[in-house]
Amino acid sequence: MRMRSERCAGIRAAYACVLAGAVAAIAGCGSGAPGSEETGQQSSADSTQNGVDYSWYRPSPSSLKSDGYKFVCRYLSHDTTGKNLSKSEADALIAEGIGVVSNWEDSATDALSGYDLGVSDAKAADSQDSADGAPSTRPIYFSVDFDATPGDQTAISAYFDGVASVIGLDRTGAYGGYYVVQRLFDAGKIKWGWQTYAWSGGQWDSRAQLRQVQNGIAGGQMDLDQAVADDFGQWGADLAAPPDQPKGYLDSATCATVSGWTQDPAVPTTSIDADVYYDGAAGASGATGIRLTANVSRQDLCKAIGSCDHGYSMPLPRSLLDAKAHDVYAYGINHTAGGVNTLLTGSPKSITCAAPSIAAGSVKRHVVNPTILSDWKFDTFVDMAPYSAAELAAVDDGADLASAPALVQASGDPAIYVVDGSYKRHVVNPDAFAAWRFASADVKSVTAASLAAIETGADWPAAPLLVKDPSDPAVYMLDVPPETLSSGPPHVGAGLPVAQSVARSDGETPVAEANATGGSGTGCSIAGPGMGAGTGTGSSGGAGWLALAGALLVPALSRRGRRSRRST
Repeated sequence: MRMRSERCAGIRAAYACVLAGAVAAIAGCGSGAPGSEETGQQSSADSTQNGVDYSWYRPSPSSLKSDGYKFVCRYLSHDTTGKNLSKSEADALIAEGIGVVSNWEDSATDALSGYDLGVSDAKAADSQDSADGAPSTRPIYFSVDFDATPGDQTAISAYFDGVASVIGLDRTGAYGGYYVVQRLFDAGKIKWGWQTYAWSGGQWDSRAQLRQVQNGIAGGQMDLDQAVADDFGQWGADLAAPPDQPKGYLDSATCATVSGWTQDPAVPTTSIDADVYYDGAAGASGATGIRLTANVSRQDLCKAIGSCDHGYSMPLPRSLLDAKAHDVYAYGINHTAGGVNTLLTGSPKSITCAAPSIAAGSVKRHVVNPTILSDWKFDTFVDMAPYSAAELAAVDDGADLASAPALVQASGDPAIYVVDGSYKRHVVNPDAFAAWRFASADVKSVTAASLAAIETGADWPAAPLLVKDPSDPAVYMLDVPPETLSSGPPHVGAGLPVAQSVARSDGETPVAEANATGGSGTGCSIAGPGMGAGTGTGSSGGAGWLALAGALLVPALSRRGRRSRRST
């Protein structure tokens, strides 16, 4: 975790400092102290899970399931005769609830060839793994399939340096005997270990998540393996968390929403918290987490897990609409203080989304200083999308945003308005009120006559939509001119842009247990009045913006107990 300590001098410098540090830095998640995140990932498993590895043999996934195996370790290599894992095989295994572990072995002694072959093998392994459907963040084990001596270690370490230079150290694993796995862990060359009983003298390195405990089962066609950690590099299938840990899924991460479900089996009818992290797992440098309460009622869960109110959902933070890849992780938070939290199945997912063109008729309103940014309770991570200087220059200037919200309500009338200059602008519903982080205590009661004397303007936008050129400290709020009156359904922010999908680098993980997909994972444009071509629901009139309120706002705010943010 990095805490900011820069001194800010001058208004522009101060503005830049405030924006850069706008996300409160809170390490970890769950009930522990800052920096004490405890997750099910790579923690010791309460009980081992059995799996198998094989090469040319092809047992049926259904028979593996009926025999009680939870995972298979499968080969990647340059072989063309049928040794390697295929996409169809992986899909069939996953359909039976069997996890897949990826292992590169072309030749037993390849690791002796050093760095350059490590680079080459890692590139080939990563390409094959991706083609088979593996998420881009899951590890690959590379084999040292011989009794390596200490004298071999320099070359072996160089080989794994080459591997890590391609796929990253966090994805680099080794298969081998006790001593080679021990030396690689000790030297910091691997994060994942699959240790075989061979060449081990009855010893086990406790850091290895996976063990090969017997060769030659099933008539010599397969080897028996045991997982001794909850996360041992498996992908594709839900291997149930231990009974004292939360379970669930990250169902969907699209350019509109991030959603899923989580339940703590110890308190099966209680809604627990879910932490959603962006750009890194919990505890990783640069990761930003948002805590949600998983209390959204989902009918698909009622029968599948015996209780309904365990869904979570939030709009994708607008700061991520930068046409760059971002990973999304979700955790189920243990109901017990200090309990183990679980990285939810389907994590991580990767999204790449760009903010669309700003529609004609929009105006940009300058948020002139950090105090105003704070007084409006804006959240630059959630609310603010990046645009180029040219894109912003093409948008007409509106009046500077007022120093703080001025909310009024006539006695006996439920309608609440923002007084914006000489206009009153209706806050159209409770969801919009919550999206702006307004508080009831901020609403001033006025007489009906005094309220009627204020000219009615366009409805207040459904959510704060900030824009900024990353190279300039100036921040703007997108709006329509206040004098623009609605001619149809409630006007909730015409002309404001909505995220559009650029690419998806992963497939959606099905909710096998609950049969809940949580979304299609395809494009997510929703057009409003005056917007250009798009794939969203509604291309003119207020209906498109009612859809926008549903896509960007309602999932995040309705039926939610609380939301807080943390960054590391």
